[in-house]
Formats: sequence, structure tokens, C-alpha cells
Amino acid sequence: MTKEQYWKVLDEGVMQDVHEYKPWHLKNIQDAIAFSWLFDKEDLSIAEVGAGDSRLVPALSKKNKCAVIDEYKGVGNGPKKKINAPGVDFFDCMVGSSQGVIASGLFDVLFSVSVIEHVPTRRLGGFFADCHRLLKPGGLMVHLIDAYVSDKDDGNCELWKVVSEYIKCLNGPLFSPVGELPISRESDLAFRTSYATNPDSMMRRWNLSSPALTEKRKVFQSCAIEFVLKKNS
Repeated sequence: MTKEQYWKVLDEGVMQDVHEYKPWHLKNIQDAIAFSWLFDKEDLSIAEVGAGDSRLVPALSKKNKCAVIDEYKGVGNGPKKKINAPGVDFFDCMVGSSQGVIASGLFDVLFSVSVIEHVPTRRLGGFFADCHRLLKPGGLMVHLIDAYVSDKDDGNCELWKVVSEYIKCLNGPLFSPVGELPISRESDLAFRTSYATNPDSMMRRWNLSSPALTEKRKVFQSCAIEFVLKKNS
């Protein structure tokens, strides 16, 4: 996810309908990129996966039928209380185990912000298979994924193990990328100054709420990976 992408979204005024948008936090940068794919959608069925205190669903629900898929158990320091969003459907389950709770082929769009990094690697195949089940033929899937990135080409071994699993799951017969997948090898993960990043002041605040990653934050940059795919019919 690059600064150029992010600035373009802001310059075009895409975020003006998102209530109290604050453009100085990685989550908000991810919101902007996700919303750039969704803001002009009308009369569609859209679900946010692991929505938490969703900043985008209230805006999207003005012109679409929206749903939230979240157990609200505070995963990843997330909230345990549902958002106040009149007219929005809530599904109390997790993608990957929604069979029997959510009907197949219900949604035109699935999206998530800072969610997939919390899915254990062993469950990624089931997660994406369930995304496929939930989407209508040709449905769109937009995921923004947190990533701590080193500035060394060979310094992202741990991250590459996870990202390569994403790619393995998404390169199969279920989905087709919209455009090119941004990463194909470990060296693609090395931090570049063109990347949109979490501000250092916000990183410090994260140290206070999640101190276990303080040492990593000192030498890694907090960025995000964008995956946009369509369900194969």
C-alpha cells in the first residue's frame, strides 16, 4: 500500500462521507484504500469481516444492504461491543466457520481491515474457502492486512512465511486477482520509502496498549498489504 494510492483517495474526496474520518492512523489509511473500492457501490450486499467498531459500514449502508460478521470477543485488542448501525445485519460467527449461520452466495462484496493477520496460518485455507462460499459469482473481496516490514531484503522471513500462505490460498481456482498481486517473493516485502506507514507517534501509542511488540516496532515499519480479488464464477 503506497503513499501515492492513499493521497489519491484523499485528493479525490472519497472519504468525505465517512463520519469523523481522521487521516493519521494506519487503520484509517487502510480504511481509505478499502473505501476507494466500495464508495461508489449501490444496491449491493456488502459485509465487513471482523468489523469491530466499523468506520466504513455506516457510510456504505446508506446505499447498500450491509452486514457485519464478528463475534465481538476483542480479538487483536478489538471491541467487545457491537457498533450502533441501524439497518445493518449482525452475524455472530467467524469467517471460516460460518456454515449454518450465513447462507451461501449472500454477498456481492466482502472486505476487511486489519483482520486477516489474526487468522492462524493453519486456518487460512478454510478462511478463504468460506469467503468464496459467502460471495456471489463474480463477487469482490478486498482485504487490508497489517504487516511489520523490515528495510532489509532478507529481514522478513517470518512475515514471508505468512504472506506466502496468503498467496498460496489466493492463487488457486477460487479467485482471480484484480490487477497483479503486489508480492511474489520475500524481497518484495522490504520496506520502501514509497509505502504508506503508521506514524511514529501512533506506534508509540500502540506500545502502551500492546507492549509485547515494542522492540519490533523500534526497527520494523508498520505498513499494510492490499489484496483485491474476484470470485471465479
